[in-house]
Amino acid sequence: MSWWARRRLRGKLFLILAPVLVGLLLITLAAVQLAIESQTRQTLYAQLRVTGSVFERGLDERRKLLVAGSRLLAADFALKRAIATYDPETLGSVAVNYQKRIGVDLLWITDENGTLLADSRQDANAPAASRSIAATGPIHAALARGEPAATLTEIGGELYHLVCVPVLGPDLIGSLVLGERIDDTTATELHQSTGSEVAFVQAERVLAASWPVAERAALVRLLPVAPGPAFLAEVDGARYLTLVVPVAADEPVPVFALVQRSYDAALAPLRALRRRILLIGAGALAAALLLAVGFAQGINAPIERLVAAMRRIMQGDLGSRVATARQDEIGFLARSFNSMGEGLEQRERALQALNADLEKRVRERTAELEASYRELKAAQAQLVQSEKMASLGVLVAGVAHEINNPVTFIVNNVEPLRELVAEIERVAAAHPELALEAPLASIREIVELVDEGAVRTAGIVNDLRSFSRLGAERSELVDVPAALEVTLRLLRPRWAGRITVHRDVAPLPPIEAAPGQLNQVLMNLLANACDAIADRGNIWIAAQTEGECMNITVRDDGSGIAAADLDRIFDPFFTTKPQGKGTGLGLAITHGIVESHGGKIRVASEVGRGTEVTVIWPARQPVAAAAGTREDHA
Repeated sequence: MSWWARRRLRGKLFLILAPVLVGLLLITLAAVQLAIESQTRQTLYAQLRVTGSVFERGLDERRKLLVAGSRLLAADFALKRAIATYDPETLGSVAVNYQKRIGVDLLWITDENGTLLADSRQDANAPAASRSIAATGPIHAALARGEPAATLTEIGGELYHLVCVPVLGPDLIGSLVLGERIDDTTATELHQSTGSEVAFVQAERVLAASWPVAERAALVRLLPVAPGPAFLAEVDGARYLTLVVPVAADEPVPVFALVQRSYDAALAPLRALRRRILLIGAGALAAALLLAVGFAQGINAPIERLVAAMRRIMQGDLGSRVATARQDEIGFLARSFNSMGEGLEQRERALQALNADLEKRVRERTAELEASYRELKAAQAQLVQSEKMASLGVLVAGVAHEINNPVTFIVNNVEPLRELVAEIERVAAAHPELALEAPLASIREIVELVDEGAVRTAGIVNDLRSFSRLGAERSELVDVPAALEVTLRLLRPRWAGRITVHRDVAPLPPIEAAPGQLNQVLMNLLANACDAIADRGNIWIAAQTEGECMNITVRDDGSGIAAADLDRIFDPFFTTKPQGKGTGLGLAITHGIVESHGGKIRVASEVGRGTEVTVIWPARQPVAAAAGTREDHA
C-alpha cells in the first residue's frame, strides 16, 4: 500500500489502464490461438478419418477385383484338369502363368482338404512342398462354405490381402488363393492420394510404412498402440496428429494402421494470421496507451507543479511558491500551499538562530569532555605503569638482595679455594706416587666454572638492581651505551638465537635523565622490535649526539605498522599485537616519559618491511622539563 501511495497520479492512471488493455489483448490472442488450434485439430482429424475410409474402400474394391479374377480362373478347365490329375509340374506352371496374367504377388492352388499343391513364388519346375494351409482364414471359409472369402494376414513377416475361391468340378476339388502384398509401395500410394502418412503395425513391429527408413525408428518408439481418440505424437522432432485405425486381419495379434498428418505444417499458415492479429492488437494497444498518457497528463500537470514546489521546500528552499490564477480546487490547494510556505520560512529562521546557539554550546562542552577524557586516559596509563613498575622494583630489589648474599659468599670463597688447591698441588708435586694430577685438574676446572658462574650471576643481579631504580627519581648522568647493553642482556631470552642485533653505538658523553625511566624507554622499544619479528630477523641500534640532543634509533625488519594505525600507536591501550599478548601501554608510557624530559619521538613504518623509532633526548635537562611535541610520521 505504501508503494502505491508513493506513485504519481499519472503513473497510477497508467498502471490502471495499461494492465486492462494488455489483459484484453492477451485474452483475445489466447482465444484466437485456442480457436485456431481447435479448428486445426478438427480439420486434421477429419482428414485422418477420410484417409482411413479411403484405405477401407480401396481394400474393398481390390477384394472385389480379386474375387472376380479368381472366379474366372477357378472356372478354367485347364486348372480343374491339373488339380484332378495332380501333376505337380503342370500345377506349378499354371500357378506362375495365372500370377503373371492377373498381376498378383501370390497365387496358391490347394486340393479339397486345403493341402498346398502349387505356389507361384517357387520355381515352376520345382514341386511345391506339401503342407496343409486349411487353417488360413479365407481358405478355411471358402472350403467350408463353398463361397469366396477374403482377409488380411501376415505371411513370412509381410502383410498380404488374400482372396480364396473354391474350384468346383462339379464337386469341390480344391481352391485358388490370390494375394496382394501390402508393403511400403501400398502405404506410399495411399499417402500420395490422401496426403497422410500411413504405417501398418503389429505389436511392436512396423510391417509397412510411407515414412522414410531413417524415420521409422521414431515410429517404433510409439508402439504398441491401441484404437482410441487421435493424439499428438513426435516423430523426428515434428508433431503429428495420429489416429489408430483397426485393420480386419486373420491374425491372433491385431494389425493397426497408423494414419498421421503434420500438426506443425497445418499450423504454419495460421501463424501468419496470428502474427497479423498480434501486430494489429499491439498497434491498438499503443494507441490506447498514448490516449491514456495524454489524458493523465492533462489532469496531472497542475498537480505536478504543486508537488515540485513541495519537494523544493522539503529540500530546504522555503521561499518556493506556486503561481496560479485558477479558482478551482487545485487553485485553492496552491494558495494554501503558499501560506504554509510563508509560515515555515518564519519558523525556520527562528530554529536556525536557536540551533546556532545550541551548536556553539555543544562544541564547547565536547571540547571540555575530550580534553578531560584524554587527561583521564593518560593518568590511568601512568597510574597503571607506575604501580606495575613500583611493584616490579620492590620485587627485583628483594630478589637481587636475596640472590646477592649467597653469590657474594661463593665469590668470596673462590679465592681461598684456589689457594687450597694450589697447596694440594705442591704436596702432589712432592709426592708423585700419590697420582693426584688428574683429580686436581678436574678440581681446578670446577673451581673456574664456579667462579665464572658466580661472576655472571653477580652481573645479572647488578643489571636487575640498576633497572629497578624506577618511579619519581631525580635526573642524573646516564651512560646510554651501558644502559642499552643492560637492556639487551635482560631481553636476551627474547632475541638470542633468532635475531641478529647490529650495534652502532660509539663511546658517547652521558646525558641527564632519570635512569629508571630511560631504561623503561629502551626496554619498551627493544621489546616491541623483538615482538615484531615473527621468526628470524635483524635489529639495528644506533645512538649519536646531534647538537644539544642525543638521537637513539631502534630499527627492525619485522611486520611493520599499517599507515592507518600510525596516528593511534601512542594512545593508551591501543595495540596491534594479538589479543592477550599486548596491553597497549608500552608506547603510551614511552611517549609520556620522552615528553616529560623535553624530548621527541618519531616513528616511520611500512607493512612488510619494518619499523624505525627515533628518540630525540635532550643532553641536559632544564630546571622545569618542557613538554615535548609528538611527531608521528607514516
